Amino acid sequence: MNDERKDSNSSQQSKSGDAQRGNASQGSGESRGENDQNARPKYPPDPRSSGAVDDQQKSDGKGRGEDKSAQSLEQKQDQQNKDKKQKERRQQDPRARGESNRKAKKIAIWVGVVFLILLAIGVIPRLIRRHHLASEKKKQQDTTPTVTVVLAQGALPTVDVELSGTTSALTEAPLLARADGYLVKRLVDIGDRVHAGELLAVVASPDLDQEVQQAKAAVSQSKSSLEQTQSGLEQAKANKGLTQITAERWARLQQKGAVSRQENDTNQTQNQAQAATVSAMEANVRAAGHAVASNQASLDRYLALQNYEQVRAPFDGIITERDLDVGALISTGTTVLYRVAQIDILRTYIDVPQLNAPAVRVGQHAAVSFAEYPGKSFDGSVTHISNSLDPNTRTMVTEVQLPNSDRALLPGMYGTVKLSLPETGSGVIIPGESLIVRAEGTMVAVIDDQEKVHLTKVNVGHDYGNTLEILGGLTAGQKVVANPDDTVQEGVHLRPVLAKEEPKTPPATGTGIPGNAPPKSQGQTQKNSGGSSGQSSDQSSGGSSDQSQQGKGSEHSKQDSGGKNKNGSTD
Repeated sequence: MNDERKDSNSSQQSKSGDAQRGNASQGSGESRGENDQNARPKYPPDPRSSGAVDDQQKSDGKGRGEDKSAQSLEQKQDQQNKDKKQKERRQQDPRARGESNRKAKKIAIWVGVVFLILLAIGVIPRLIRRHHLASEKKKQQDTTPTVTVVLAQGALPTVDVELSGTTSALTEAPLLARADGYLVKRLVDIGDRVHAGELLAVVASPDLDQEVQQAKAAVSQSKSSLEQTQSGLEQAKANKGLTQITAERWARLQQKGAVSRQENDTNQTQNQAQAATVSAMEANVRAAGHAVASNQASLDRYLALQNYEQVRAPFDGIITERDLDVGALISTGTTVLYRVAQIDILRTYIDVPQLNAPAVRVGQHAAVSFAEYPGKSFDGSVTHISNSLDPNTRTMVTEVQLPNSDRALLPGMYGTVKLSLPETGSGVIIPGESLIVRAEGTMVAVIDDQEKVHLTKVNVGHDYGNTLEILGGLTAGQKVVANPDDTVQEGVHLRPVLAKEEPKTPPATGTGIPGNAPPKSQGQTQKNSGGSSGQSSDQSSGGSSDQSQQGKGSEHSKQDSGGKNKNGSTD
């Protein structure tokens, strides 16, 4: 209230000042008018001097205009001076400064209030609308089905390809009988270490022994015939010498005319006949020599067969199989007596898929692991590659050897060979169960930012077992439904829930073929359930290999000679 009274007093004072200034200006104007009237002539001008009168009027009007402009200028200057003095008084007066500050504060408060009102009018409805949308979205999320998704991962520059296989001895040979008979002595059993040339068993073969004796007699007979033929040859040569001398004598006598020509011709013919006899005897001697050689070769053959009655080790190794006991009947070429193997170095054959086959090189390091030694791997190397693909399985046969000087590993063990190979593809990795196989093609379910499902066709690369390589149709970072079911359809709204573990580039799984020879074929299997593809599974040697056992006798013992695994792998 005091501020308002002060404001009204100041305004009244300003008004009174303005009125005084107006009266003063009016008084000055009247005084100027009187001066002008006094300055004017008292008597009217002469009409004859009309021109002078007109000039006088013009000058009077001009003077009045100048007086008015001067008055206005004086008024403005007076007003400016008053405002300036009043402003200086306010600045010097603390009360005036406080009043101006209070007015400024009031104005600022009113501006802030107006701003807050406008802000409330514009923001509060928006906040209410946002809250409503959030609640609606939450309700929609509560009612929208959830699905587990994973992020597609980019492929690594290198990939660990794991291929299963069965170990086998580097050198292994079955020992078969070459002589029919009976086993009369057995000197070693399974697990015994033997050396090259060591006697393992003795076979009795009476028939072969008789054939040897007969062959010896035939050789003796042929040698006697050869000696007899050689004696006849010497006799024929002696007769030939006599007839030749006689023929020469009769020829000289006939030239002298001492004998007749007929007698000379007879002696000459006898000489020629005796020479033919010598040639015939020489041929008989050669034939007898050949007969001796033939009979001797037959004897040597029987003697060699007779040596097979003593079964000896072909090389240093371990007896891994024994099939017969003493007294067992033995047939030539069909009865296996023992199996000997060198296990200081083991080997395994694996089938490298077509995708990784170009990267495999001889001498490349390979890590072999076995279930019997968890957490431990054995160092090996690639020793041979076939440099060709099987047209049925699209795989390349590769041989891996690993040292086994401590004999910790055994032939026939099922293991996994890991090769670190450079990745030739440029795709992404997704879980294997994410794949959908339908009549339209191979697809995966992708969820976009609006939580809509899109079925995208993809190009499948290598099958790593638990994961798949996608070469086309998918990029890294996209949300892929981990295990799609019948609810996953094109355009359906699903709320994605990220899986705890992301798909990593895993070791590629495959199979190797056990035994002593490279594999001939390899099957491929794939399981689909509810529109999703399954993974190829490898069968272990214990579950899929066919093992055979043969034996005769009460003490018969035999170890598994190794079967063939039926393993599956995808290109």
